[in-house]
Amino acid sequence: MSTGEQRYEMDKRYASFYLVGCVASAFGGILAFGLMQMDGVANYRGWRWIFIIEGIVRPSHSYSFSVVATDSP
Repeated sequence: MSTGEQRYEMDKRYASFYLVGCVASAFGGILAFGLMQMDGVANYRGWRWIFIIEGIVRPSHSYSFSVVATDSP
C-alpha cells in the first residue's frame, strides 16, 4: 500500500483503509440480519440467501475493481 505514495500521503491512505474495513464490518451484520429475514423465500433458508447474495456481489465487485484499477502503484 505504501510503495507509490509520498510520506505525507500514507497516513490518509491507511486511515481510509481501516475506515472502510470498520464500515464494511458494521454493514455486514446488518446485511446478514436482513438476508436472514428472507427465510422461506423460494424454499431457501435464510443462511443460504446470505451465501447466494454474497456469492453474486463479490465476483461483480472484483471484476469492476480490476477494470478500474490502475497499473501503477
